[in-house]
Amino acid sequence: MARLPRVTDNVVLTQAPRPGLSGADIANPFRVVADAMGDLGTVLHQRAVKDAAVEGSNAVYRDESGTLRVQPNPHGRYGERADAYERAAEQGMLARLNGDVRTTGAGLAKDAKGDIAAFDASWKGFADKIISSTPEPLRGSITAVLENEGGRLRLGVSQARQARDIREAEGSMKAEISLLDDEMAALARGGGTDTPDYQEKRAQLMTLYSELAANPEFAVGDAEA
Repeated sequence: MARLPRVTDNVVLTQAPRPGLSGADIANPFRVVADAMGDLGTVLHQRAVKDAAVEGSNAVYRDESGTLRVQPNPHGRYGERADAYERAAEQGMLARLNGDVRTTGAGLAKDAKGDIAAFDASWKGFADKIISSTPEPLRGSITAVLENEGGRLRLGVSQARQARDIREAEGSMKAEISLLDDEMAALARGGGTDTPDYQEKRAQLMTLYSELAANPEFAVGDAEA
């Protein structure tokens, strides 16, 4: 039988050297760098969103005709930068539009002089011009402002028309009363106050006075009537 070699007592068995750091320790510096890069990316993104908001707030301007306009969003339709730009542009547009609406609307309402149809036509032209110059993403809120203010002004025009109609009606009744007074004076001089004609005129006069006094819209008190 063949004899196998023996390991003598003076032979030392050795192992490959083992590192003193674990795998996690070795990977840690790379994780730190990755985290730092992630934090930097977050900071840069937040700064980009803030810059987009500043751009949006400066995006509102007037063209040569004085019409308010908004620069198109350079950041597209989606994403935080696009949203920040549009929110700031919308706020800037609304802030400047409110002044225009109040000033122009008051002038249009005054020029209408109680004519609802005239006001509606002029207000539609004004509103359409603004909406057509507003970017699509902002049109919803701008349209809502115009509709609310237009409705308020239209109510004022209607009330002005009603007040004018009341004044005209009151003036017409007072003119008729004055005419009846003159006719009754002539009848009294010609035949006295007991004639049928005089009494008929007097009844008409009393009816008009009663109508004036009974209508709270007329500036006529019971004592005057």
